[in-house]
Amino acid sequence: MRIQLKHPLYKKFEEIWETCRNCVSGELAVKEEGTEYLPKPAGMDGAEYHAYKLRARFYEAPERTLEGMLGQIFRKRPVLKNLTEPVQLGLQRITRRGGVTKLARDVVREVLSVGRVGLLVDLAPQERSGALAYVARYSAENILSWESYSYGGTERLTRLVLRESYWGPDPERPSEEYKKLERLRLLALDEEGRYYQQVHVKVQTEQGESWVGEAAVYPKVKGEYLGEIPFVFCGPGGGDADPEQPPLLKICLLALSYYRTSADLENALYFVGNPTPCATGVQAQDAQSLRMGSSAFNAFGSPEAKVFLLELKGTSVLELRENLNAKKEEMATLGLRMLEAPKKSSQSAENQQMLKEGEKSHLAVVAEACSEQLSEVLRLWSFMSGFAEPAPQISLNRDFSPGQMPVEDAVKLADLVDRGKYTLGDFAAALEAGELLPATATAQEFLGQLPQPSQEA
Repeated sequence: MRIQLKHPLYKKFEEIWETCRNCVSGELAVKEEGTEYLPKPAGMDGAEYHAYKLRARFYEAPERTLEGMLGQIFRKRPVLKNLTEPVQLGLQRITRRGGVTKLARDVVREVLSVGRVGLLVDLAPQERSGALAYVARYSAENILSWESYSYGGTERLTRLVLRESYWGPDPERPSEEYKKLERLRLLALDEEGRYYQQVHVKVQTEQGESWVGEAAVYPKVKGEYLGEIPFVFCGPGGGDADPEQPPLLKICLLALSYYRTSADLENALYFVGNPTPCATGVQAQDAQSLRMGSSAFNAFGSPEAKVFLLELKGTSVLELRENLNAKKEEMATLGLRMLEAPKKSSQSAENQQMLKEGEKSHLAVVAEACSEQLSEVLRLWSFMSGFAEPAPQISLNRDFSPGQMPVEDAVKLADLVDRGKYTLGDFAAALEAGELLPATATAQEFLGQLPQPSQEA
């Protein structure tokens, strides 16, 4: 099988991923795609289409909704369990770019944006003896193909091809310049069920370009081969290998529809707001010198000459504007955070609350799925790093309703502490649960900042 072949579902979802990424990136990214998202009306030349596209507005609801969802999930820091001191130190550098909290945020952002991301738990090169395992993140676009089979009621991954980009010497001019290159990483189980990796690089041959595999590498943990591919798929509904629909897809498609309607509205307003000067009964030689403005003077030899402005009434402008407002309101109902558009007056407060709770419950499903998938990654990382069980676990916040403790209650608790009826540890934990501590501080850190009691008798 050719290493560069893509899975059929990859081809199906590739355009969806690109659409969601462009919409989340904002107006500039959407407009760079030109006619892909904004078809050119019949009869327009290049300059007219360029102006037509410039006047259009892309309502950046996808980005705002994404940031709102992230803000809800990470309103409270993730809860980590089964932490020993060595594990806690290792989690601070679990990736090449940061610790476990940053990894969790990056994973959730990808899952919400495009509905898919993959995490590979890998070992350091053999010469770095004693180094801990680390986690490498692969975007949906860089997971080219995968194979699995059902084993004991669960799907077992047997083959996976990942694409990697890196900077290296230009093969055609290796001594003169660098360029961005690609390599493919094959992860698979051999006939004996042992996990191995094999890197493939593109080379130029007489027959053209081809992919050549380097020597296979069999990672070992405590001298034993691995019997599974240490790779975890993360998605909004579970850890299945097959892609899922991105949570933001509907709002992205609606934002693109808004963009096209906006282009039509702005184009109509342009023509309505710019009357066209016209003249009748004017000789051709006189018409060439016709000027507009209070300082201009035009004289025509024919008494039949008439000069006037052709104005459009713009009755369709109201319909286009109503269409835009309807789409903005629909985006507001799709997003977790209401956009600027006002709520429909016909919608009762009870219905609005039910809608809000429904959206939150959907976000809670995403948070729960990501918690399970990240915990599986931590299990693999802990095992491959040689830590003793139980493996660390992570749980993302699913409480999306701000519930800050009233200050009066905190004062009452402080009074109980002064009277010896409430411990400092319980007081600090209550402040943390009541969201009266800074978002970056824990109860333990709060206790460490308190003045220590005197040791004098």
